[in-house]
Amino acid sequence: MLNLRIEKEVETKHVVIRSRGWDLRQTICVLAVVIIVALFWYFGKLDIYGITIVAVPFAVLAYLIGWKEEAGLKIEDLLVKYIQKSMYKNEKRSYHTRNGYVDLMNGAYNKMKNHDMADKKTARMIENQKKREQAKKKVSKYKAYK
Repeated sequence: MLNLRIEKEVETKHVVIRSRGWDLRQTICVLAVVIIVALFWYFGKLDIYGITIVAVPFAVLAYLIGWKEEAGLKIEDLLVKYIQKSMYKNEKRSYHTRNGYVDLMNGAYNKMKNHDMADKKTARMIENQKKREQAKKKVSKYKAYK
């Protein structure tokens, strides 16, 4: 027998900032939040509370885009799946297919049933013959005694 070793596909995470363990996607999200907050601070002349109010929605958005994964899917893939689900309404679709396995099983069952019925017919014929023979013997016994 021939055995071939197949190496598993290893998924690597390309770390950009090693001290934090951030990959490129996460680094870009953090930099985008920092730049947006700096622009609001510079052009909006906001104090620390105003900057916090502006920064929180962008930080949440950066977290969702950079770190959020569900079932191995990034947030944009999840949004695409959600939109497809809402447009196509997959949970309401019903697919009717012909089950070949059931057909095979029904065919085998019918074949066995027909074979069984043939055996039963044969058994009935043999029983009927025996009954006729016994009836003839009874008749012959009665004739002999009379």
